Amino acid sequence: MRRVVRTVPFPEQVAEEIAAAISEGRFAPGERLVESWLADTLKVSRGPVREALKSLAARGLVEIRPNLGACVASPSEESLGQAIVMRGLLEGAAARVAAVSRDAAQRALLEQAVARMRAAADKDDLERLLDEHWAFHRALVEGSGNAHLVSAWQALRTLILLYRRRIGLHGIDKAHVLRVHGIFLELFAAGDPEEAEAAVRSLIISSGFRLIDRPVDAAALGYITREMAPDGRLVSRPVAH
Repeated sequence: MRRVVRTVPFPEQVAEEIAAAISEGRFAPGERLVESWLADTLKVSRGPVREALKSLAARGLVEIRPNLGACVASPSEESLGQAIVMRGLLEGAAARVAAVSRDAAQRALLEQAVARMRAAADKDDLERLLDEHWAFHRALVEGSGNAHLVSAWQALRTLILLYRRRIGLHGIDKAHVLRVHGIFLELFAAGDPEEAEAAVRSLIISSGFRLIDRPVDAAALGYITREMAPDGRLVSRPVAH
């Protein structure tokens, strides 16, 4: 972690440094976060670290355990399911913006991420493929111009990555990943916000539940209105009631 330079409210900046370290896998799920060590590493006092850990606990990234203190969260499948649904809703909203704006700079970032995904898939480099997948979705979300959406998405991403690191690279279908992201690019270029939102929301939620190997929560089925046909086409899915 880097030394903290005060440019935003201090505990908030400390929280973002710790969250980044968790997201990057420098702390494992369940690992204890020692206030004194964090303070020494970040060259800050323990007060901002304590406030930062409380903030991260409120975001679900840290658990405060009796007689142990702060530890990196070990998200349950129920918590992950909730995070996946919220991620789908947030990215669906960002997809709507992308389809309306058709911003050239954002389009370039998305296309570059997909090109790097293809290169990684060709080399069977699943770790890089996953990294570029997240680069694509970060560009999508940040392109919304909504700081609250971005902040919420980043917390959800970290929770999902905690689980992904626990199971390794199991379950990545390279061809499916590339096809889905190609469809996303086509929808953004077509400028149809309704279809773009529905597709991104639906495919994020359905693929997320496949990742954790459990059925989609009944309450979330209504959000899945599109699906991939066996021939790779995006088709409408009957709304569950």
